[in-house]
Amino acid sequence: MTSVTPQKNAILFVDDEANVLSSTRRMLRKNANDWDMTFANSGAEAVQLSKTKNFDVVVSDMRMPELDGLETLNAIKSISPDTVRIMLTGNADQQTAINAINEGEIFRFLTKPCDRDTLVGGIEAAIRQHDLITAEKELLEQTLAGSLRVLIDASALADHGSGGSAKLVRKWAKSVSQGLKLYPAWPLEMASSLYDIARFAVPIELLQKADKGAPLTAAEQAIIDGVAQNSHDLIKNIPRLSKVAKIVLYHTRGYDGSGAPQNGPSGQELPLESRILKILRDAAKLRIQGLSVAETFQSLGFSPEAYDPDLLGRISNFLVNAAVNDEATEEMEVIPLAVQSLESGMQIANDIQGENGHLILAAGEHITDMQIAMLRNWVECGAFTGKIDVLLPVSRVDAMINVA
Repeated sequence: MTSVTPQKNAILFVDDEANVLSSTRRMLRKNANDWDMTFANSGAEAVQLSKTKNFDVVVSDMRMPELDGLETLNAIKSISPDTVRIMLTGNADQQTAINAINEGEIFRFLTKPCDRDTLVGGIEAAIRQHDLITAEKELLEQTLAGSLRVLIDASALADHGSGGSAKLVRKWAKSVSQGLKLYPAWPLEMASSLYDIARFAVPIELLQKADKGAPLTAAEQAIIDGVAQNSHDLIKNIPRLSKVAKIVLYHTRGYDGSGAPQNGPSGQELPLESRILKILRDAAKLRIQGLSVAETFQSLGFSPEAYDPDLLGRISNFLVNAAVNDEATEEMEVIPLAVQSLESGMQIANDIQGENGHLILAAGEHITDMQIAMLRNWVECGAFTGKIDVLLPVSRVDAMINVA
C-alpha cells in the first residue's frame, strides 16, 4: 500500500537581521520534517511572499525599517486572513504589546531573545489555532452550506415562483464577494441562498404577481414584506447562522430607511452584506425580465436613495465589466434539446411553464441535476412534451444538434 506523506505546515519567519534568521533556521532544524519554513529579511519581502504562498503561521520581528512588524502583519492579514500571526520583539513594553494584540489581532506576543522551547510552543499553538480556523471555515462553507443547498434545491422544485432571479443572486453574490474582497465571504454567499427560503408559505399566484411588479393590495404587500422576517426566524434557529439571519432580515430595507422591517436601521448601520444583497436581489429581478446587465444597473440608478451609493457603483462596475468580458470571450446560441440530452449547468434560454401556467424554469436559470430528474419523470408520465431551449457556446452547438 502506498503511504501518503502528510502535508507540512507552512511557517514564515520575518526579521531584518540576517544573523537572527540564520540562528532561527539552525535552532529549528529539528522541525524541518514537520514544517515548511520560509525566511524573509524584510516586511516588504514577507508581504510579497504571502501573495504567492499560503502560510499557516507568520512570526515577525517588531522593529524593522520601512515596514515594521505590526504593519507587516496587518498587510499579511489583508492578503491571507486565516494566517495566524506571532509578534517577536526585544522591546517588550506594555504599549507595544497592546497595540500588537488590538490592532493586528496578534495570536502570541513573544520577547527576544526567545529560547527554542518557547518559540516552538508558540508556533505549535498557532498551528492548532490555524487548524481550528480552517475546520470552522470548512464546517460553515462546505458541510453546512452543502446540507442547506440540498434543502434549497428541493424546495425550489416545489416553488416555481422565484424564477431564475434567486439563482442569479447566488451567482452574483459569489462573484461580488471575490470582486470586493469580502472576508469572510460565506455569510453573504449563504444569505444569498437563504434570503427567500420562507417563500414556500406564500401562495404561488401571489409570488408570481409580486415578481412581475403587478400592483398589490395592502394585505398582499404585508405578506410579501413578511418573507424576510419569516426567513430570518427560520435561519436563526440554525447554530452559527445568527449573522446570516440578520443579513436576511434587513436585505429588503433601503439605505434611506424605506422598506421592511419598519423602524429598522438605515444607511451605514445596515449590515454591509444586507446592503449588497438588496442591490443584487433588485438587480436580478430586472435582469431576468430581459434587460442587459448595464441596463439593469442603470435602472437601479433611478432610485439611488434606496441603495448604498458607493456599493451600487462598485458592484455595477464589477458586474457590467464581467458581463462585457463574458460576451467578448464566448458567443452563445439558442438550441432546442430533448430533456434526455440536458446536462447540469446548462442555461435555460426561455421560460418553461407547466400546463397550469406555473413557471417551472425561468430564462437565464442554470438547470440542476434535480430539475433534470424532475423533467425526465414528467416526460415519462406524459406531463411534459417538447424540447427545452438552452444557451450553448457556439463551439458545442454542432455536437449537441447531433444528439438533440
